Amino acid sequence: MTSLMPARVSPSQLKTFAQCNRKWWIEKIAKVPTPSTQATERGHAIHTFVEHYLLHGVMPDEPAIAAVVGPALLNLPTPPVSPKFVEAEVSFDLPDPPVTLPPIFGRLDLIEPFDEANPPDQIHIIDHKTTSDWRYTKS
Repeated sequence: MTSLMPARVSPSQLKTFAQCNRKWWIEKIAKVPTPSTQATERGHAIHTFVEHYLLHGVMPDEPAIAAVVGPALLNLPTPPVSPKFVEAEVSFDLPDPPVTLPPIFGRLDLIEPFDEANPPDQIHIIDHKTTSDWRYTKS
């Protein structure tokens, strides 16, 4: 008999589970696909571009994406950035969780590379976000 407990969970899975156990089960255990929206597809395209830009320094060919992303690039490190700092995977266990949980994992969009101005004891994590409406922004 196989366990229904996943091998690992992400913070967003924990949030979904807290909001609605059934929704989490449908998405993560039954694996019913969630239809994408135009906004999520655009956000994914922008995120993919930023990742590619950081790794290779190539600007997008698509003017709509360049218009959105261009101003943000001034706040990012100069490419190329080492792959170990882009989409870095992290995993940890919660200390004394109220229930048994598998390890929690996630991906960090960007860990700002270390240098004299940004020593390793002061790590900056950058999380790329887009929104189709300000009411959907994360707080």
